[in-house]
Amino acid sequence: MDDSAMNFDEDRMFKLIKTKKVYMQVLEQIWDLIRNGKLKPGDKLPPERILAERLGVSRPSVREGIVALEILGLVDSRGGKGNIVKNVDNSSMLKQNFQHLEEEESPFELLEARKIIEVDVAGYAAQKVQKEDITSIRQSLNDMRNIVDNLSISKEYEKGMEFDREFHISIARATHNAVLLRIVATLLENLKEDLWVRLKEKSWAIPGTPQKYLKEHEEILEGIEQKSSVIARRKMHQHLAGIQKNLFGRT
Repeated sequence: MDDSAMNFDEDRMFKLIKTKKVYMQVLEQIWDLIRNGKLKPGDKLPPERILAERLGVSRPSVREGIVALEILGLVDSRGGKGNIVKNVDNSSMLKQNFQHLEEEESPFELLEARKIIEVDVAGYAAQKVQKEDITSIRQSLNDMRNIVDNLSISKEYEKGMEFDREFHISIARATHNAVLLRIVATLLENLKEDLWVRLKEKSWAIPGTPQKYLKEHEEILEGIEQKSSVIARRKMHQHLAGIQKNLFGRT
């Protein structure tokens, strides 16, 4: 049969093949169980460790999937009481938010990338930093400190995270390398996504954690001020590894 004789609308028949992120596969499995009535409002999901074993994925992927379910309003995480299924909402808003989550980056993968890139950027900044760069980095640190000092009253987690991002971007700016700055700025733009913000808010809400992040920032800046690449790299790695542990526990 001649190809020209084929009578169908190819644009409508074929769809782009996309590789689904692991956390979206976790989300979809649990969402299907909710829609099919196998998980009902009030039911408690198995612990993350058990879910990871049953689904054959990592615990960070499970945590990301559960946070995505929270964002969709399908699951309520109650601290030490576990993750509870909520009433199902089949509105168009739910589907829209689902599609939006598909486009987000994995917070765990973002942290892995940051440990590779920002550690060396901090070390290089220690070599290239100038006086005005120190002033800029310290300003973002002081802005973050003002938020942290009043956090128990204001609860301005997102504002604190904004100054947190600016601190890291200021370090990249201190390299005086436009390419490195662009790479870091693009990477940190993903920290505005819902999954990352929800996970980071959880860590900021833990008493003492914002103060810990602030102290680690101070130590990174001290290494840069001393023009010590070794100290700056070590402190940046410790900082990012600590965030990973706070967000995902032992991996």
